[in-house]
Amino acid sequence: MLRSGFSVCDLYLGVCCRWMVLYPREDPLPIDWVGRFPALAALLGALEQRSAVVEACAGEWIASPCLLSPSMPEPLEGSVPG
Repeated sequence: MLRSGFSVCDLYLGVCCRWMVLYPREDPLPIDWVGRFPALAALLGALEQRSAVVEACAGEWIASPCLLSPSMPEPLEGSVPG
C-alpha cells in the first residue's frame, strides 16, 4: 500500500478483506471486489505467499487461500493451535 514498500498496512488491509467476505453485512452488496480491483487481488495474492502469513494461518487452522477465497477455520478434533 505504501510507496516505501511492505508495511503493517498491507497486512491489515488483507485481514479487513478477509473479514469482509467471511462476515458480510446483513444485506451485502453483490460486488466481486477482487475481480474488479486487480491491484488488490495482486496484493492479497502476494500476502498469501509470505512465509509469516502461511505460518500464522496454519497456526490458526486457516486454509489457503486465506485472503483471495477465505473460508472459516476448521480445527481438527482434539487439536490445539500451534
